Amino acid sequence: MIVNELAKETGVAPHVVRYYARIGLLKPERNSFNGYKVFSFEDIHRLEFIRQAQEFGFMLSEIAMVLEQYELEGCASCHTMYELLRKRVNEHRLKLEEMVKQQKYMEDALDRWDSAGGSGCKGSPVCPAINCSSCPSRA
Repeated sequence: MIVNELAKETGVAPHVVRYYARIGLLKPERNSFNGYKVFSFEDIHRLEFIRQAQEFGFMLSEIAMVLEQYELEGCASCHTMYELLRKRVNEHRLKLEEMVKQQKYMEDALDRWDSAGGSGCKGSPVCPAINCSSCPSRA
């Protein structure tokens, strides 16, 4: 199948298929008669893997590494993918914890701000959140 057929089969834009072929994630053969890139049914599976890995947050360089390892070692690449996913889950867990702390801090600041008169305070917009005593008296 050619670029447009693969794109239609997988729901991926043709320019994305071409880009993945250009950077080596897909490895089409060349039709010797017309020079078109010819993709196999294996490329459908590869493209589906690439898209799924992207949904997990993997960068194209990481996906390329796993695909290269798969070509050399077969299913040994499953261990690499597992470890990358485990690392990504841990990274996201830490980010989530940081975001929850930040959310709590912002909510507490808004509560303090509301207690000090909210957006009607005549001082700096952040003074009630940090130190209400520094806020000028309200008019």
